[in-house]
Amino acid sequence: MAKEGGTIVSGEHGITTICVPRRDSYLHSVGMWVGDNPFDFVVPVTLFQIIIFIIASRILYIVLRPLSTPKFVCYVLGGILVGPSILGNHLFEVVYPPIQSPILFLLGRLGAAYSVFFITLKMDIVPTIKAAKKYWKLGFMPFLSSFLVMYTLAHYTNLEYRGKLKQPSIPCWTSFPVVSDFLMELNLITMEIGQIALSTAIVSEMCQWIVLITYVLATNTLNFSFANLSFLVAFLMFLCFVVRPIMKVIIKKTPKGEPVKQGYVIMVLLGVIGMATISDIIGITFIMGPTLYGLFIPNGPPLATTIVERSEVVISELIMPFFYLTLGTTTKISSITDEYWYQNLMVEFVVLCGVMTKVLVTMVLGMAHNLRLKHGFILGLMMSIEGILDLILFHGMMRAQIFEDYIFVILELHALLITAISAPLIKFLYKHHPRLSKEPSAHDARVRTIQRTSLTSEFSIISCVHKDTDVPSMIALLESFNTYQESPLCVHVIHLVELLGKSTPILLPLKKKNKKVKSSAIYLETNHIMRAFENYSQNSAGAVTVLSYVNIAPYKIMHESVCNLADHNRISLILIPFYEYNQTINSHDGTFIRDLNTSFQLNARCTIGILVDRYSTLALNASLSCFHVAIFFLGGQDDREALALEDSIGVLEAIRGMEMEIYDLVIVGKRHQSMSITDEEMMDFMDNADQLGVIGDMLASTEFYGGKISLLVMQCGGRKVLEKKTSTNRGLKL
Repeated sequence: MAKEGGTIVSGEHGITTICVPRRDSYLHSVGMWVGDNPFDFVVPVTLFQIIIFIIASRILYIVLRPLSTPKFVCYVLGGILVGPSILGNHLFEVVYPPIQSPILFLLGRLGAAYSVFFITLKMDIVPTIKAAKKYWKLGFMPFLSSFLVMYTLAHYTNLEYRGKLKQPSIPCWTSFPVVSDFLMELNLITMEIGQIALSTAIVSEMCQWIVLITYVLATNTLNFSFANLSFLVAFLMFLCFVVRPIMKVIIKKTPKGEPVKQGYVIMVLLGVIGMATISDIIGITFIMGPTLYGLFIPNGPPLATTIVERSEVVISELIMPFFYLTLGTTTKISSITDEYWYQNLMVEFVVLCGVMTKVLVTMVLGMAHNLRLKHGFILGLMMSIEGILDLILFHGMMRAQIFEDYIFVILELHALLITAISAPLIKFLYKHHPRLSKEPSAHDARVRTIQRTSLTSEFSIISCVHKDTDVPSMIALLESFNTYQESPLCVHVIHLVELLGKSTPILLPLKKKNKKVKSSAIYLETNHIMRAFENYSQNSAGAVTVLSYVNIAPYKIMHESVCNLADHNRISLILIPFYEYNQTINSHDGTFIRDLNTSFQLNARCTIGILVDRYSTLALNASLSCFHVAIFFLGGQDDREALALEDSIGVLEAIRGMEMEIYDLVIVGKRHQSMSITDEEMMDFMDNADQLGVIGDMLASTEFYGGKISLLVMQCGGRKVLEKKTSTNRGLKL
């Protein structure tokens, strides 16, 4: 008997053949060796699509990387290269068969949903919103001006009717996540202009959403508007009072310092699909659910950090490409025909006018915030760049028939063009602070040294700590500075935290009134550290003021915001702990901290002090009324800086009877004027001479008094140092 849907064929010699069609024949092939065409089946054609896209986008990135072209541009161009605009209709139908179209569309939507989820998951917008109060005009006025210009031009050119461009302001939106990712890629996010850009972007985006929601409510029936608004409010309440508390319970159950369990990670990732489904059902678009879902999940460790570390690469490199492929299939450059030349010209004219208006208004308002015209122009370009969120919005509007296909192509090409031009232009026009573009030297008046600090003025320093185990030694070192009323000590204490599960590095001043507001693990540790320094300030015998900060950034750029703070406050000394002796830091993090210390030494325009206190010997003696300090003076500017932190006569008298075991602290310069053996020869036999210098590495070695020497290595401003006579001396407790 034949199965349902089959046929019976009688052949020669009494052989009967039963032919049954394969129900899953559209999914995968049994092989081209039996006559199957792989491009007739979903699985091989989908795999082929992702392979050619990755190859095309990677080649573009390698070729365009010298021009500082963002990855976003390369990915979108890669999608266009493997789309109908380049392949042609015949080859396009082979590579993208109609039977596979729904699956490609679904995977593209899935990639877009997870992409926006990870973008918002890594955002910490509360500190940025607080900082935005100062620059709200730079965010609001350029948006309002560009909106009015584009709306007016669209109306008078009749563009709204001919091109169905019903919302002319949207192509000129400023997206905070897009700006943040762009600045991260150009390594500008910790610079002053980058922080201003983030503040203005968040203000601009808030204004844009208010206008869009008002537009939707005003252009629809009362029942429809009320239903949409009610569903949106209910969804927000669900995220706030159900989802977020669940996430906090997960965080609470996770032991400190350990990653979240795999089951919780899977549950959160499945929640992205669930939120996309709910938001699509209630009519607020599928992309809104993952966007809000990511915002309501507590960022940073342990939850967001674990999710990002375990799944972001797979999502961004294997799932998100399907969205770029979807864009490529709908980008038909041939739709921009001569028949609609007026509409094509007017669309680009209106959008460019909106961009130019935004840039010009930003330049004018920037002068009121003490920005040079060039920096105002750069800020305007930063506010005009477009990214993946803009294309998701454009693509959704096209499918909703808010505007026609050719307008989508024009807006997509405009986004690529403005971003591809802005990136290298910004990098060319905005030069880093002179401390990064010119090698600092002690002979440069802009390099601040302890020797140039007056004995009758406030002595301002920066003290950096990674963990609470760094605190006792650092406080003991500060106590040894022997402050008095005529020369008080101002300590800018900075908790250095690696950026994980976030997209926005911050250097956040912590005020007493809002220290208890923070509840994440990062801020709990920060509060613990700052309380210790405040207790020291209140109980110190000298005049000490403590200012608290938390610096959350990748290790490779963490030094920039600290050095900027030092430049702004005319800091003469930055103290940092030596990575090797912090037992709570693993070897992987230790490597990055070592590189961070090197970056401080290379780029700071002031004196750098590296504290080595393996067994907290210095901290154990903090309660003493005096410290026994030894200084090795072999000549050179770094040794003079060590001497300037001390009294000259006292040092000379102490050196005469030197016995190392009696000293609580040993100070030495990293570089020396003359040595019997050159630094290059000694480097081959030492592990840390690049950071501590030859003498410093010897003193810190475990072979020297069992490694129990508390050591402070001084370096004066940069790699090359010119000699300068000591002008003042500042005394330690002796």
